[in-house]
Amino acid sequence: MKVVLYIFTALFFISCSSPKANLRYDVLARYKAPKKTHKTDASWARYRKNVLKTSRIKRAKAFMKRYSKELKKAEKTYNVDKEYIVAFIAIESNFCSYTGNYVVYDVLYTLANCQNRMQNFFQQELKALKRLSALQDKDIRSYKGSFAGAMGCVQQLPSVYLKYSVDFDHDGKKDLYSLVDCIGTIANFMKKNGWQKGATVTVRARYKGSRYSGLETGYNRLYDLKTLKKHGITPRKKIKEKVVSLLQLRDIDHDELWLGCKNMRVLTAYNHSTNYGMAIYKFAQRLKGKR
Repeated sequence: MKVVLYIFTALFFISCSSPKANLRYDVLARYKAPKKTHKTDASWARYRKNVLKTSRIKRAKAFMKRYSKELKKAEKTYNVDKEYIVAFIAIESNFCSYTGNYVVYDVLYTLANCQNRMQNFFQQELKALKRLSALQDKDIRSYKGSFAGAMGCVQQLPSVYLKYSVDFDHDGKKDLYSLVDCIGTIANFMKKNGWQKGATVTVRARYKGSRYSGLETGYNRLYDLKTLKKHGITPRKKIKEKVVSLLQLRDIDHDELWLGCKNMRVLTAYNHSTNYGMAIYKFAQRLKGKR
């Protein structure tokens, strides 16, 4: 009887101390289903078509001109490459043109309290959202974002935003939707995760055939160059690093193999996806005038 009374009291306290939330069963369904796994991170051809659009790259170049002063400041302050800063903002929100319309509190409350494969993770994100709301003195229901709870022009989860956000325009607040603050925030993330300005990000590799099905590939699959050579994989140009990740891009009629260096692992630290890291890289290369 005492146990039942304790549980009832605890649930009553939680319901009274937390704002009312609307359960999002559509969001929950995404995390109730088994996680899809594929060593090539699904089709690169489809990903490339959606992300590396000529119109978006054109918009990115215009953004670089408009915010040239702020980007130069970020390069100098954080010792990172401006093209990669712009690539992040372009791919995450298309320069704040789409940041999501979900009420983040509803999303995180649902995923934190209803059983799913990432429930523990979302419980921590819900706590982080509450801290963020208190720090900014904002209504917790005012935050809008993606179905996963990512917010702002660089689509950060609450815990990530609390860790890396900066007031780069010095207006006294860290603004999720300020493009200038987002420039500083991404630059800060890159620096804190070990970005080396001007260093190699990734190098394309040679292998026999048009489709690859040998060693396990992925942003977190690390091999030394000697091992790769034994398996018929060699870099197309000289590479300094001895240990690299083996990345596979599955195109329409062939596979590309790439060797990811430390800078690539910074990109995939933001989003654990081979396609994502390579999209950031290729977008930045386009901004540098390379293919």
